[in-house]
Amino acid sequence: MTNLLRTGLKLLCVFAVVLVFLLCVVPFLGYGWHLLHGDTISYKGWKILVPKSYMVRNGAEGPVLWRHSFGVPWFHVPYAHVSFFSSAHQFQASTDYTKFEQSMSESAGESGHQLKNRNVMSTGDTTAYCIEFTRYGKEPRALVRCAVQGEKIYAFFEGSPRYIPDLFNILKQMTPKAPRNRPIPL
Repeated sequence: MTNLLRTGLKLLCVFAVVLVFLLCVVPFLGYGWHLLHGDTISYKGWKILVPKSYMVRNGAEGPVLWRHSFGVPWFHVPYAHVSFFSSAHQFQASTDYTKFEQSMSESAGESGHQLKNRNVMSTGDTTAYCIEFTRYGKEPRALVRCAVQGEKIYAFFEGSPRYIPDLFNILKQMTPKAPRNRPIPL
């Protein structure tokens, strides 16, 4: 019986060590990604700076930036998920913004999110229009939907509100890969 007890304790210790290792490793996957791939990705003619604590995976529609916290995947902890995708239609704020906001508000409302804020910021040589939604309780607590003026590129954020500034920094630091002949927005 003592051999069985020792074997059981050893297995329990191994399981605990593996669990602690995995809990500690997941938040550092972003740093590992940067060691292998660098600090930027290219998508649809744009160079996108990836924050140090984020990793990138290829999604069905485009690149997905992930930020994990200590405790993932076993505990309910803050995270960030930024998806980039493109559309067949170039976004023009003068004609598309109202429809964009209405569509995003309806979609967010279906999951219990409410409009919190609207942001307009420079990105590259153009402007990004972002709509922020929040809810209390279950994750994701925050959604941000952004469209880039005169482009076919969109960014969607889901996750903890504490990581929304990361999205805005990503957008502000995006640059076109090739110079474009258009006036800089004021």
